[in-house]
Amino acid sequence: MNITIDGVTFEMFKQNGSDLNYVDGCIYSYNTTLIIGNHSYFFLTSDGNDSLRLPTIANFTGPYVNSPPNLTLGSVSPLNGTTATVFTFTVNYSDVDNNEPLFIQVVINGSQYEMLKQNLTDDLYRDGCLYVYNTTLAEGTHFNYFMCHDGLESVLLPSTGNFSGPSVTPIEDAPPIPSFSIPILIISLIGVFLLLGRIPLDRRSRSQKKKVFGAYLPHNSSAKSGRSKSKRSSFVGMPSSLQRRIS
Repeated sequence: MNITIDGVTFEMFKQNGSDLNYVDGCIYSYNTTLIIGNHSYFFLTSDGNDSLRLPTIANFTGPYVNSPPNLTLGSVSPLNGTTATVFTFTVNYSDVDNNEPLFIQVVINGSQYEMLKQNLTDDLYRDGCLYVYNTTLAEGTHFNYFMCHDGLESVLLPSTGNFSGPSVTPIEDAPPIPSFSIPILIISLIGVFLLLGRIPLDRRSRSQKKKVFGAYLPHNSSAKSGRSKSKRSSFVGMPSSLQRRIS
């Protein structure tokens, strides 16, 4: 009694060596390990006169030998932050059979979250693919682990327990602005604007006054040439009607 697996024939052994009643049947078996992948087989027996093959043609399909997936490089970054910090969980998934994962999850404080492949075009799982999950977290110390399934077997990282982290603290509130400081600030700004706007006006006013007095008022001359000469000299640039009135 033989079994042929993937073209290689192996002898099978009667399960109950003391059973000699072949009329009601005897069970034969063969135990072995197999390499990863799909296999096929058939049985062949002979009573010395006739032989029998099962199945009569072709082969039975199976078994499929699976290599369990592997998770490595599980991490979270940063390890410390506030409730506004975005934390990134990362893990590397690989599978010798190149099986695409049925799912990859990160479990944070007992809650499961789906992870996404970092490079969507990377379908070569034999050498590994990175999966990520981004989230903010509540205040406190958190724990996490990773899990995956390739459709046949599931794997955890770590295999037992959890990873510790991250540690999350609240955002420190900014100190409130005292209520009395707001009107003081407004008044100060108004004062500055008024001061800046007044300076040019004062300068223009003084300039105009100097021009008026220099053009129309007689000079108080201390020259010895006499009063009439002083008056005439002061009329320069003055309208004739004003000159007659003054003279």
